[in-house]
Amino acid sequence: MQNLQAVLISPHPPALVDALGYGSLKEAASTITGMSKLSYILSMHKPKVVIYISPHGNMFSDAICILDEEKIKGDLRKFGAPQVAYEKTVSRALNEAIKNEFELAGIPHIFLNREKAKKYGVQLSLDHGVIVPMYYIDKAFKDYEIVHITPGGLRNRELFQAGKALSRAIEEAGLFTVVVASGDLSHYLLEEGPYGYRKEGELLDKEIVTIFKEERIADLVNIDHDLIERGGECGLKGFIMAAGMFDMNDVNVSVYSYEGPFGVGYMTASLLPADANTAPAFTVKKKAYEDPYIELARMAIEKYVKEGTQLEWNEYKKYFSASFIREAEALHAGAFVSIHKNKDLRGCIGTISPTTENLAEEIIYCAIEACSADPRFYPVTKGELEFLDIKVDVLSQPEDIDDKSMLDEKRYGVIVSKGVRRGLLLPNLEGVNSIDEQLKIAKRKAGIDENDENIRIKRFEVVRHEQRH
Repeated sequence: MQNLQAVLISPHPPALVDALGYGSLKEAASTITGMSKLSYILSMHKPKVVIYISPHGNMFSDAICILDEEKIKGDLRKFGAPQVAYEKTVSRALNEAIKNEFELAGIPHIFLNREKAKKYGVQLSLDHGVIVPMYYIDKAFKDYEIVHITPGGLRNRELFQAGKALSRAIEEAGLFTVVVASGDLSHYLLEEGPYGYRKEGELLDKEIVTIFKEERIADLVNIDHDLIERGGECGLKGFIMAAGMFDMNDVNVSVYSYEGPFGVGYMTASLLPADANTAPAFTVKKKAYEDPYIELARMAIEKYVKEGTQLEWNEYKKYFSASFIREAEALHAGAFVSIHKNKDLRGCIGTISPTTENLAEEIIYCAIEACSADPRFYPVTKGELEFLDIKVDVLSQPEDIDDKSMLDEKRYGVIVSKGVRRGLLLPNLEGVNSIDEQLKIAKRKAGIDENDENIRIKRFEVVRHEQRH
């Protein structure tokens, strides 16, 4: 595989668009981080063509639909955001190659132009299954042509064969191509959600996510039909086409996030050819789903360990959601980045009060220091990156206290000082089960006698960002 650069699995709820989030974006933080990661991967490959496979285009029961006009446009007007609008040029060269391969393979299909759209009474436009992932992708890279595909009502094994034909068409056209298979998982995850709850929803999502994590993507074809029907998904047909594109070829699969905050399952993932000659910076498979604070710290660590250079926030912030950018640039606070490997501390550096322009810069600085300059450890190596767990603590402004009764080792961190000696201990640490124990360790870190009561004590709170396993 030389021209198929990557297949990206993306959800498409309009609520992920800032203009429509209405405060809910924070609830889908893992998904938004995953979407930003997908856009970064695509931008690293700089494809000539992006194929969008969406279940919300023109759905024909007996054929795959490919839009076939020079330019296609669309917006989120029906969701209340007409300003979120795009117009893209269709890759006629790839469309022609797809037509050839589909005809040779006997794949039922229709190439929909304006004349045929009028005949069938349908619209020729970008649907929200395309526009939502495009909203993130175009922040990172937008100089590409598109192919728009709707799977239709074909059987799963036919769609798998269509994926194989699609892969051949990409190689025939000779154009660097990334595929975005857009789709949500079960719509029945919460009783209070828009569609209610069914136990089959959870079971279906678990099976799909497991298949991806275990790199058994061809097994998507074999999921029980009744489970699919009761599970209420909308993305599986596109995912099966994506699986067919790799057929028996080696593929590296990474699942970046899965969650169902609004009663609908969202998964972000990538499928990369094992022989790909261009590897994106995000190559480490995560053991957990990370919020953007951890993701920023990890990006900074990976870039420094791999390249020996500091991550520039103004360059990389485009890969994060607008809500996170606003928050990270508005806050001015101290922060700690803690690195663990196999549950053992591997590095921890932080700042009591802010030392940089904003919280994003503070996290980058602390992450680099934690992986390279903690005097207790040798610097982190490339081979360790995939085994690291990362925590980010954002500190409140420390305040003086008069008595240790005002402390709580679970809620407050402490700073003890005497003269120029100062020691800090974060709150809620494993193995620290009392205020006296917390103060004892903080004194030890400061080089103050453990029995010395003539000390100054400050307390602070933290917002902890840690991985959810």
